Amino acid sequence: MVREYRPAGADVALLIDFPNLVRGVESGVDCEALLRFAGEHGRVAAANAYADWTADGMRRHRATLGGLGVEAVQVPGRSDPAREVCMRMAIDTVDLMWTLPQVGVYVVVAPDGGLFPALNALRRGGRKVVGMWPAGRWS
Repeated sequence: MVREYRPAGADVALLIDFPNLVRGVESGVDCEALLRFAGEHGRVAAANAYADWTADGMRRHRATLGGLGVEAVQVPGRSDPAREVCMRMAIDTVDLMWTLPQVGVYVVVAPDGGLFPALNALRRGGRKVVGMWPAGRWS
């Protein structure tokens, strides 16, 4: 039996697949709403948005994210940008479990199952995982 790791006032990590999120919403990305949603689960101790920030359409979001305290993690868009973002998010997710052990809740904004192995590792480690994606929108 796996016991959920939830200290009182557990901290939260917010992880965002930003290019897919931009493509998945019609009216624009509300970064403040994402942070508010994550904040409903506890104090946001880490907030990362993953993208190739040099790509067209991404640069304009970087300043907004930085102003909100969200780290814009650079993921070079080599041969398969979506795969690169997913891989970096998976590595960081598991890394955060060890480097920030007080984080008990992970809010993950991503459209596909590429992160399932990393999310299952979090669950096995007793962390709570909250998935989020705009209703009816998949890349």
